[in-house]
Amino acid sequence: MFPHEHSNGARLSTLSLFPSLHDITLSSSSQIYHEPLFEIDSVANKPLVSWTIISNGWQDTQAILSNGDKLLVFCNDLYEVNFDGDFQKVGDGLGSISAATKLNEYAFVASKTGGFLKIDLSNYEHQKISIGGLNNITALVSFKDYLFAFNDDLWRIREDGYHERIVHNLGETLAAAVIQEDAYFVTSNGKLWRINLNDFIPTKIDSGWEQTTAMVARKDTLYIFCSDNLYQVDAEGNYQVLLDNWTGTVAAANSHDPLHVACDGDIYEINFFNSSSSKQH
Repeated sequence: MFPHEHSNGARLSTLSLFPSLHDITLSSSSQIYHEPLFEIDSVANKPLVSWTIISNGWQDTQAILSNGDKLLVFCNDLYEVNFDGDFQKVGDGLGSISAATKLNEYAFVASKTGGFLKIDLSNYEHQKISIGGLNNITALVSFKDYLFAFNDDLWRIREDGYHERIVHNLGETLAAAVIQEDAYFVTSNGKLWRINLNDFIPTKIDSGWEQTTAMVARKDTLYIFCSDNLYQVDAEGNYQVLLDNWTGTVAAANSHDPLHVACDGDIYEINFFNSSSSKQH
């Protein structure tokens, strides 16, 4: 169940899983809605989390964002997906992107070929933003009125494109998320970092996360997809495996409590029944 050892994070109790994700029979249609499957606490004998496929056929997905009661799915073009699986294309020709986030009433998207797009979330009109010299962005987050972009460095960017490098030589970032005033990010050497977005002092809180493919924050907890598992991680790096067999996860979004996940061509909704923090052994 645990494919790697973490240097600082303590193992937390593992929940019993029934059934496995791979026990799901998938529909061949492009819009589906399965009955939910549940993660059961074997001690308390009550559900803690459920997951449901809401749509499939999204093999080329590069990022997803929540937008109220809908999802934005970046899959070469831009799609609006309802939580019941219905969808429509709302933007053409966005191309290959490397990261996306929301700031105020806009979505900001980093292109793999360089440059940014600013997308109005009310009508999905988009414009290019010229940010010279800022390439190879692998993660984007927002805080207050700024974007924060990760490549080997950390950059702070205003909506008008003005930018400054605020931390040097972090290493390639695999994923990032924000909890309150802190950004959490994983670098390609497997280190999990926390950096306060007011004073910009990075702190290493764990290691062993080299295979991270997506990260999202919910309340005061991180959810990290790594080594084909979904981990629940607290602010100090303590963790547990929440769900296993999530091979092919490429993106995740927090939709005001449920999480939505793009995994192996499908879009899942994950709902939580118990928001209390897990306790360390």
